[in-house]
Order: sequence, then C-alpha cells, then structure tokens
Amino acid sequence: MPKGTIEARMTPAMSAAAEAFEEAGVVGPVSRWVIETYGYEKTVGSSIVCSVRVYPMAVSVELEDWPERDQRQRMWMSFDAAAHRVAEPGLRHILVTFRARLGFVEIQDSLMS
Repeated sequence: MPKGTIEARMTPAMSAAAEAFEEAGVVGPVSRWVIETYGYEKTVGSSIVCSVRVYPMAVSVELEDWPERDQRQRMWMSFDAAAHRVAEPGLRHILVTFRARLGFVEIQDSLMS
C-alpha cells in the first residue's frame, strides 16, 4: 500500500496518485473521498506516529518501469490476503472492510459529479 507525504501544490488525492505511480508503477483515477484514516508508528531515527488517509484508486495502467521498481515489488492479491500480510492494525481493518466502503465512495462520487 503506497504511503507518502502530501506534496506542495497537490491535493491529498493527487499526492496519493503520485505515490502509487512512484512506489507501484500504477496509474488511474483516485477518488477525492477518503475511505478511512489510520495511524501507525514509524521509526526513522526516532519513532513518530503517522496519520494516513486512504484513497481508493481504479488502476487503469500497470507500467513495466517505474521510479522505485528496484526498491519494491508490486503484487496483486485479494483484500483478505493483503489484510493478513500487513502489520498495521488500522490498515488491516480497512482492507477487510474495503468492499463496503468502496460502494459508499462510488455513490458519493456520482452525487458530486
């Protein structure tokens, strides 16, 4: 699950799309609606608590080459399988309940169009 900071002059959803491109080599529209927010502890010298907003993306292109290809492995799996592989309890919960949340986002996006 790509994560990163919100870039200057980008909306949070645009930053999420940029992270997905950089870390996984995928491109597609990202919803402007946050599925959920969770926190996790990250250690970079010292421990900090990061707050992550999760945006769904409809992947339309899988690139053969991307900026972090040599550092990361892209892998597709079911939401349940992904939930069993992640360490963060908040992200695990989001993955397990994603289908119900996705239906809500699709409804919200259609109302805002």
